[in-house]
Amino acid sequence: MEFTDRELEVYKKLYSSVVNIPRHEYRDITDLYRSDKLYSLIGTDKIHTGDYFYTSEIIKDDYLIDNTGTNLIQVYGVNYYLGRSVRKPHLICGPATSFGSDRMNPTYTNKGGYLNSYMNRKILSSHGSISEKLSREFENHLTYFCIEYGINCPIVISLLSRYQIFDTDCNLQFPLFKYRPETISIGNEYWLRDTSILGFFTSNHGALASESSDKVCYIRPYFIIS
Repeated sequence: MEFTDRELEVYKKLYSSVVNIPRHEYRDITDLYRSDKLYSLIGTDKIHTGDYFYTSEIIKDDYLIDNTGTNLIQVYGVNYYLGRSVRKPHLICGPATSFGSDRMNPTYTNKGGYLNSYMNRKILSSHGSISEKLSREFENHLTYFCIEYGINCPIVISLLSRYQIFDTDCNLQFPLFKYRPETISIGNEYWLRDTSILGFFTSNHGALASESSDKVCYIRPYFIIS
């Protein structure tokens, strides 16, 4: 993917901005979140990439093979898409660990890619799913689309792509992973949205791997608060 000179300049400024460089010690911003002041403070020194907060309930899907879930949410980037596809201040967020684990598809196939997968349709985006719980938790603070390569997708939540984790050449890497590469690993292998060879999707356990779509891996999606 190619960017204009103006877009590249915007991203350079975003990456080098104070709020996208994590603090030496991440800050708990739960009080800001629960006081409904979070949105008004996006872009200020009160919220940095890497900071975290606790939701009011555990975010999980009871139908997951591992449905432990988590209420610990971390900021992956601040105003990452500003000047591109999101016109308002926003946070890129996701679980500090994972929401649980399951298969990408119950059978050995990657036909239809991620958008048509069991993971996306039944676990992340369906009624009673993780996205519905996030929508209820954030109410009007959740932007009802994710953004992948500048394209608005009609889904609330999405798995990470390999570019958002590892790519440095085109400035697609989220700031948390750029400045704190140790956060790329969560101690368990987790699914990415990219397909690889026939019947396989890409996963990450600190390095890229290809796994059969019916393997059980952890779920570490991202979403946008705006």
